[in-house]
Amino acid sequence: MNDSNKSKIFLILTIMMTITIWFNSILPASVSSDQSGFIVGIAQSIFSFFRIEMNHDDLSLMIRKFAHFGQFFLLGIFWFQYLFSVLKNEKLVHWYAFLFCILTAIIDESIQLFSDGRAFQVTDILIDIFGSLMAISAFLFTRYLIKKSKGEPI
Repeated sequence: MNDSNKSKIFLILTIMMTITIWFNSILPASVSSDQSGFIVGIAQSIFSFFRIEMNHDDLSLMIRKFAHFGQFFLLGIFWFQYLFSVLKNEKLVHWYAFLFCILTAIIDESIQLFSDGRAFQVTDILIDIFGSLMAISAFLFTRYLIKKSKGEPI
């Protein structure tokens, strides 16, 4: 796959993930709760199978926070891959990707100010930032290992 096609694919994935994140923020609290409740039900069934008891509210909170982390982990991957394929300066890619993820997180929480029953939560922004930071760090570490194995300057 050539670089042009690769960059287009990652740009589309980045846009789709951003739209997904922001669309979920538009949903009223009742709809969002129903969505996470469905996943909580599945998780509780799995835990019950292994005879693990989990408080419904605690499990719901964990799933919602993990969704934040997971979505921004993917967004971090997509931004990094897209920017890596189009920028000439490798040293700036991770900073731009991180900045765009932070801006997306702030806009995401700001959208919730206008959604019924939702609120702006700094903790969610921190979870989002951590998710994208983990993805970007994984890419940087992988690049480091590849360069080191090839004997390239780091």
